[in-house]
Amino acid sequence: MAGLWILPEDLPDNLASSEFALEACEAASFLLWGMSGRKFSGLTTVTEKYGKRLYELETRIQTLGLAATNINAIRASLPEFSVNMHNTIRFRGRPVYSVASVVGVNSGITYDPSTYSLENHSTLVFDSFVTDEVEITYTYGQRPPAAGKMAARALATQFSLLWGGREDECELPARVVSVNRQNVSWVLLDNQDFIADLRTGVYAVDLFLKTVNPDGARQRSKVFSPDVKRGRRKNPL
Repeated sequence: MAGLWILPEDLPDNLASSEFALEACEAASFLLWGMSGRKFSGLTTVTEKYGKRLYELETRIQTLGLAATNINAIRASLPEFSVNMHNTIRFRGRPVYSVASVVGVNSGITYDPSTYSLENHSTLVFDSFVTDEVEITYTYGQRPPAAGKMAARALATQFSLLWGGREDECELPARVVSVNRQNVSWVLLDNQDFIADLRTGVYAVDLFLKTVNPDGARQRSKVFSPDVKRGRRKNPL
């Protein structure tokens, strides 16, 4: 999982400043990410450096001299390079949601967005050969839908109430059941079978989970076929 589905300020006013607000948001986001089949990781913004191997490629070209006209042969001699590595960067975090800035580490130049494009939510493609190591600030992950944020808000609210000592206001099912029969009292542990069915007992949460993960999948499905040709799709920055 990458980022949070909601932030403390998304909680009701009387809980947003609670000492448990952030932990409640983290717990709700993580649980719903897992229970929804790991489809929505949330968004995370990072700054990373790329391109140290560009110097190795440039040095190899200079060493081979002008006779080195077959760039593909050079790439083959450097197996760690992907195709068109001299002008492409494959992000570590994917899928990429947006690119905020690209700055040359040594030159200090901020690259104009018109000189590069984002393809397949994974790869930054430059218009020309880049020789500088670059520092890129970008956002990646899968934003949860509105219903997911609503569910996360409801679940985080219940956690905040429970941890803040306001159990009487909490809607989460209790683990302990007190029983009194014929002046004999005892305590039973609720087996909570609904957890095995990926339900929480909170209406907004269970409604969301039933919609996005009706079969109770543990992770999102993937389909791959070597026979299907995949084109490159440009994404807005």
